[in-house]
Amino acid sequence: MVDAIRSVGPRYIAPSYNALRGKELDEELECVEEQLESIKSSWKFTGCTITSNGWTNQIGRTITNFAVAFPKGTMFLKSTDAFANVKDAHLIFSLLADVVEEVGVTNVVQVITDNAANYVAAGRLLCAKYPTIFWTPCAAHYIDLMLEDIGKLEWVQDVVQECKKLPSIFTIMLWC
Repeated sequence: MVDAIRSVGPRYIAPSYNALRGKELDEELECVEEQLESIKSSWKFTGCTITSNGWTNQIGRTITNFAVAFPKGTMFLKSTDAFANVKDAHLIFSLLADVVEEVGVTNVVQVITDNAANYVAAGRLLCAKYPTIFWTPCAAHYIDLMLEDIGKLEWVQDVVQECKKLPSIFTIMLWC
């Protein structure tokens, strides 16, 4: 990559390894931290939403991601290894409460999570502790669950099987 950059002009001198991992990195970190502080300071005026989603990695460990949504966009906040926490509403509540405290209780308007029973219970605990915060179930998750249920209907399965027998658009385009 550095060689490609260097080919742009003979006067370009790439920074050394030590400069990149030292001074250059420190300057870039400072720049990013200033941008983050600017974003975080806007939350007290606009409010923000904490979103949480979990996924399971290749070795079966559950990771929970937290992001902050605000009028100018969404910012990733952190990931937590939540392997032991995802089943217990009190532990989920503890994770969410920690994030609310980190972002600032007065800055948070709502928290959006999964719709599973343990998350619903954690959401209720969160609202009890922070009466100014709304807990909202994830609409996309609800839609996904509804579509799964619809897909289990026998007549829908029959239609899907019939559609699979039709030639694909790609195949039809090859015939033309």
